[in-house]
Amino acid sequence: MDKNTLAIVRESYGRCAMQATFFEDFYETFMRSSPEIMPFFDKTNMAKQRQLLREGISFMILFADNNAGGEMAIEHIGKIHDVKHVNVRPELYPLWINSLLECIGKHDKHHNEEIRDAWKAVLDIGIRRFIAMYRPQKAESEAAVENESAAAQTEEQAAS
Repeated sequence: MDKNTLAIVRESYGRCAMQATFFEDFYETFMRSSPEIMPFFDKTNMAKQRQLLREGISFMILFADNNAGGEMAIEHIGKIHDVKHVNVRPELYPLWINSLLECIGKHDKHHNEEIRDAWKAVLDIGIRRFIAMYRPQKAESEAAVENESAAAQTEEQAAS
């Protein structure tokens, strides 16, 4: 990730995070994005969740900058969101990204296409890591069984 893109995102995030309603607006936007989102937050302390979001976005930026602390944090967040824990399916991440980008557009007074593209580039790096970590264990074991079965069939055909 080039330093200019990171600088654009850091400056934009600074402007957004200073806005008193930025994180509240994000969750309102995110929860409206799909009926599937609200149940994830039914029993959530939203004040604490907004603080976690504040930190999580900072970690995303650090991760995009190849920062070791950012990487450790993203690994931890990814694990929390994987199939064995909160179970945030990969197809839900675009809703999160689009909700965040919408709120950035509303709260960053300097927002433009360059800033939006920089955010997309930075967020994509962290989201790709979350998706890679999601891997349902059942699907992996089923795939292994299918691979073994296919290999056995190939061996049988070769022997014939």
